[in-house]
Amino acid sequence: MRPSNVISDWPLGEGAVAAALREHDWEQTPLGAPEGWPERLRLAVETILDDPLPQWVAWGPELAQVANGAARDLTGHAAPGRPLREAWAALWPEAGPAVERVMRTGRAEVVADLSLVPLRDGAGAVRGLRATGLGGVTGRDGARYRSIFTSMDEGCAVIEMIADEAGRWSDFRYLEVNPAFTVHSGVSDPVGLTLTQLLGTPSPRWAQIYGKVAETGEALRFQEPELVLGRVFDLNVFRLGGPGSRQVAVLFSDITARRRSEAALREGQERLEAIFASAPVGLSEVGLDGRFLEVNSELCRILGRGREEVLGLTIGDVTHPDDMAPSLAAVNRALRTGAGADLDKRYRRPDGTLVWANSRITPLRPAAGRPASLLVATVDLTARRAAEAALRESEARFRQFGDAAGDVLWIRNARTLAFEYVSPAFEELYGLPVSEVEGVGSVRPWAALIEPQDRPGVLENLRRVREGEHVLHTFRVRRSDGALRWVRDTSFPLLDEAGQVQRLGGIYHDATEEVDLQERLRVLVAELQHRSRNLVAVVRSVAERTLTSSASLEEFRARFRARLDALGRVNGLLSRLEEGERITFDQLLRTELSALGVLDGEGGGQIRLMGPVGVPLRSATVQTFALALHELATNALKHGALSDPAGRLAVDWRLVAAPGGERRLQVEWRETGAPFVPSDPPRMGYGRELIERALPYQLRAQTRYELDANGLRCSISLPVSTGPELAFSDGEG
Repeated sequence: MRPSNVISDWPLGEGAVAAALREHDWEQTPLGAPEGWPERLRLAVETILDDPLPQWVAWGPELAQVANGAARDLTGHAAPGRPLREAWAALWPEAGPAVERVMRTGRAEVVADLSLVPLRDGAGAVRGLRATGLGGVTGRDGARYRSIFTSMDEGCAVIEMIADEAGRWSDFRYLEVNPAFTVHSGVSDPVGLTLTQLLGTPSPRWAQIYGKVAETGEALRFQEPELVLGRVFDLNVFRLGGPGSRQVAVLFSDITARRRSEAALREGQERLEAIFASAPVGLSEVGLDGRFLEVNSELCRILGRGREEVLGLTIGDVTHPDDMAPSLAAVNRALRTGAGADLDKRYRRPDGTLVWANSRITPLRPAAGRPASLLVATVDLTARRAAEAALRESEARFRQFGDAAGDVLWIRNARTLAFEYVSPAFEELYGLPVSEVEGVGSVRPWAALIEPQDRPGVLENLRRVREGEHVLHTFRVRRSDGALRWVRDTSFPLLDEAGQVQRLGGIYHDATEEVDLQERLRVLVAELQHRSRNLVAVVRSVAERTLTSSASLEEFRARFRARLDALGRVNGLLSRLEEGERITFDQLLRTELSALGVLDGEGGGQIRLMGPVGVPLRSATVQTFALALHELATNALKHGALSDPAGRLAVDWRLVAAPGGERRLQVEWRETGAPFVPSDPPRMGYGRELIERALPYQLRAQTRYELDANGLRCSISLPVSTGPELAFSDGEG
């Protein structure tokens, strides 16, 4: 059974030796479990496994050995981890002293056809050695050596050193090479030629290095480039034979591609380290135990701590207690799914302040596939949360302002024209709930309330605002209850950072009363002009009638003054409209007729008034209604029933109940007995226009004006003020 403490995926490879090493119980050897081995020991073992030459790696005080397949074939299947002395029992008398010298001096040696090269730890101390069999290790014939020599993957060459006249090593000649030589060097058929003959101007270091090995007998392991070939080589060099021999063996591999990969890897690593260090977000590598393994300067700034201090802490040391549970849940979610997980959390600084940040957690997986640590990207949310809080406060103030405003504040999407915000005053103005237009995604529900005659202009003005104009315009809307309201709209574009129209804003103002006031003022101005002319005519008529019926100048003066006073009284009634007084219909009627002097003796039996007393009129209707009565009375005096002694005027009024419970005053004005000459076609004088157009528009009155040869008949029905119960029975007023 495989021991539970082995690393199941080391060493990599499908060979029998690699499989045996994976299954071996290393805890029972001086080397211990492989996960505790130094990286250099593991790398050395991986290097020899597939080598066709017999090779051993020995490590530690007891030189516990690991052999490759070729070495096992030569020396037998010594258990991995056994001391080299035991594995080489037959060779130890001859090789043992050389092994001890290599361990003591750190210099490579060749003994008994074995190349012994020291292995050092990260601090440079000799901790073991690598042994390579060069042939005849067990006394077998040269055929086996030749087979290994020709089939090995590494390039191999036997060379003879050449010295110049001064005795300096200047060149060397190739005596023998294996097939892999050409693969690794790119040079064909070198045997018998010197390096200079092959390359022309090779690096002089080759002759210097190889000559030193021939002189000293000390094996070398090094890496060296050759610019002529454009390649970099990893080389093992050792002397063949004893002192004075000029023959050197060279084992080498072309590591150009590996060096390029390593350079690219280093460049990429340096680039990643630069990104990690200078990233504008906090970056950290965190172990599965929660400890910080690496941090950048931005994270240190967020945490308010120095790098060395943070590397001595865990996530729990810097996280607000209330946020630990969500943090652990996010870590577990990231480990379970293999995808990133994020959360907003609070970090604690040494001074007690809290920093809100968003942390994105991503598992980091080594080649084995199991997460070994976590990458945490942390973004400081302080500025964003402050901006969000300011935005919320601004929006709250805006909504408070909108809620309290009497006018309607609105914002539209520039593309769809749909309302994004509408203040509550919309419901009072339009008679439609805000929910039926806000966020609906269409302009139709709102546009349907606009009077058809005004709708095209309103939509055209929206288009103008969308193109960047400021627009002020007025239009009419028909509320859901049927009421007509005038709306004055101030619209303007709202731009984004690029200066493009992103939204439309505006203010709807209920201008109904203002429009009504303007209309009333227009009527009053027109009436003032007309009434001034009529007043002169009335005064003249009163004067003439008074003069005709007066026996003396004194009598004329008294009666004329009284009639002027009556005329002043009706104007006085009109002047009290703004004082909050209620004027009754019979009062208004009598005042108008008295002002014309037709209710005293001169009226005689020409006038009959019949209706309830004290019917109060709405303050807003008195002025216009009085103008209508004045026109009827004036025309009767000038042209109608009161202009001829035979004429008769009958005014009847009563209260009637209209649909919906509304009370209305019904007035019937009837003139007969005088010679009436209707115009053909009927002429629309000021009085008639006032009755037939102004009263319906301003007072919601219903009117009828008929003039023929038999006389004038005028009917007026208008709403009146509610008040104490009034008798509906007729009675003389």
